[in-house]
Amino acid sequence: MQVFCAVFSMVVTTVGTIIALSVQYPDIFKTGVNGIQLGLPFIIVPMAIVGVWWLVFQAMMPIFDAITRHVFSETRFPEFRSEAKPPEIAVAPAPATVLSKPASVSIPTFEARKPKLDEFDPRDVTIREVKINIGSYWEDKVGSNTLRITILGVDGIPGEQLVSVSFSNGGGMFYGGEKVPSPRVNQFAMPERNTGFQSEEMCVYNFSWSDTHIHFFVARANGIDLHNREVAINFANVQLMKAPKE
Repeated sequence: MQVFCAVFSMVVTTVGTIIALSVQYPDIFKTGVNGIQLGLPFIIVPMAIVGVWWLVFQAMMPIFDAITRHVFSETRFPEFRSEAKPPEIAVAPAPATVLSKPASVSIPTFEARKPKLDEFDPRDVTIREVKINIGSYWEDKVGSNTLRITILGVDGIPGEQLVSVSFSNGGGMFYGGEKVPSPRVNQFAMPERNTGFQSEEMCVYNFSWSDTHIHFFVARANGIDLHNREVAINFANVQLMKAPKE
């Protein structure tokens, strides 16, 4: 880049000198070779001066650079630093994080309205089996109610027989399991089941409760004796009543 500038300066100087001579001394270029010889020093001398000046400038460049670096040093003029570095700020180490337990939030609770167990008096807890003739009924006091079980008949082939039976306890509703058809209210076709284990689908139920009592009843057909024309009904009855306060 510096060589290009020097050559460009020499060319510009030469052209400027020629133009100046042609304007100032127009007769020089009209006298032929003698005129050119006369004007040649005016061309060569400026070119030589420019060339010598460029060589001197190149030779003095390291000296100028050293003087400039010394005068405009970073210690005297910090704003002339080659690379501005941000001031270092001492950062204190972060304290160790201590995990604390979350604050306990008190949630209001509402106690369900339920009587204490010691407030109930077991009026009746019964597990019993009764044999009833086909076409007859059995009736007795069970708990605070009168229970009646009526055997209406036995249908089906041996091994798949169903006992047609009705239940009554003074107005309560009875419900059969999934495998106990109910042709009408409180009347059922119960399959024979000689064990109470896993027999929920083959049983008949009655359940009621209130603030003062809990009552539960379940029954199953425990056996069918066609020779004696009787059916064994096994039932369980649980009745709890709230005891009067003393």
